Amino acid sequence: MALEDVGARTQEQKQEEIRLRAMLVEAFDPEQYSRYEHWRAMKLTESVVKRVVNATVSQSVPGMVTTAVKAVTKLFSGDIIELARQVQGEYIRAGESQSDLPTPPRSGAEGDAEEDVELHRGPLRPEHLREAWRRYRLAGESRGVGMQQLWHHQKQDGVERFSTKTGKRMFK
Repeated sequence: MALEDVGARTQEQKQEEIRLRAMLVEAFDPEQYSRYEHWRAMKLTESVVKRVVNATVSQSVPGMVTTAVKAVTKLFSGDIIELARQVQGEYIRAGESQSDLPTPPRSGAEGDAEEDVELHRGPLRPEHLREAWRRYRLAGESRGVGMQQLWHHQKQDGVERFSTKTGKRMFK
């Protein structure tokens, strides 16, 4: 009997979550809704993520670890892309052309500077992403994680940066 109550409560929680998400989406303006839909549509292939994680930790990992890595990767890539778009906006304001395509003619009325940037915005280029990554590292937001900072600051022969192999699994 107790298990049935837990299942019913879980269903109620799922329904409440769906209701709250619907309320949130209704409050979005069209631009926010478009960004939300693009974010939800972006997916990382589970097999690729699992292969990379397995190769990184040298053992097979459970599905929950793969799901967690996918979520963190999605958030990280969103942060880097957002920073790259800021870099692109700075390049546009500095007068750098972002595309070889002809730009639309300016209207007679002077528009907002942000509208002008959006009008001239092309696709992100590798230099935007490189500059975003450079700024991300310099800002120290990652605290050195994933950037091999220990690799470059060896104390002796470099062996101390690797953990000892104990034969025990990290994930069960």
